[in-house]
Amino acid sequence: MFGVTWCKNCQRNVIPVKEFDVRKSILFLYIFYLPVYWREKPHCPYCGGKKFEPAKAD
Repeated sequence: MFGVTWCKNCQRNVIPVKEFDVRKSILFLYIFYLPVYWREKPHCPYCGGKKFEPAKAD
């Protein structure tokens, strides 16, 4: 889904992710949750940061 990028918070190359939250989708009824999921920014799977740069060579 997303390419490798550099996370500014944890200082390493990561692949950002977006996670579908089942609890929120049940709470907001599935139809109303989809726009919220689509607008959500990807985050670092390790630290949860949302600030990225292009990937750096190891």
